[in-house]
Amino acid sequence: RVLAIGDAAGYVEPFTGEGMTWSLEGALLAAPLAVAGARAWSVAVERAWIRQHRAAIGRRQRACRVIAHLLRRPGALDLALCAIARAPESGDALALALHGRSEAA
Repeated sequence: RVLAIGDAAGYVEPFTGEGMTWSLEGALLAAPLAVAGARAWSVAVERAWIRQHRAAIGRRQRACRVIAHLLRRPGALDLALCAIARAPESGDALALALHGRSEAA
């Protein structure tokens, strides 16, 4: 009966500066579910939270984990940077994944 937000919902390296954004977004997403859960907790509230959090924040957290992994491995980072240099659109796609914006935004 806990809706974890911020670091408690999946800590990721803070180098992207997204932690506060994810915390605030998570709080906004959790608020209506917390009210519903306070009235009558059910597994549906828990499932809704997991689904909404993954859709809104989870993808960006995964992208940050990949970047953090690369930053700790210079050889892998070199390969990734070479790939981005050869296909700049892959860097654009990564930036979009981190910031959660569609190309239409």
